[in-house]
Amino acid sequence: MSRLLALLALAPLLAGAVETTAPKPPSAFTVEAQRRVEAELPFADRADFERAERGLIRRPERLLIRNPDGSVAWQLGGYDSPRR
Repeated sequence: MSRLLALLALAPLLAGAVETTAPKPPSAFTVEAQRRVEAELPFADRADFERAERGLIRRPERLLIRNPDGSVAWQLGGYDSPRR
């Protein structure tokens, strides 16, 4: 019973910790920094990307890491980068 009361007392505190604000657009500094990096690096040269794909033996079927008990420890699918 005391655990239930403690949980009920903590629930409003935990609910308030959830981030509900929308992400902000990048600052002018960030946009300029990204523009400079894009200008400096040869993104149009696809050779490195093609070499990486050629050297790839196999993509994992599931991007999932499990705990010893079988529960999900980490799901990497949410971190997929967009394909070019």
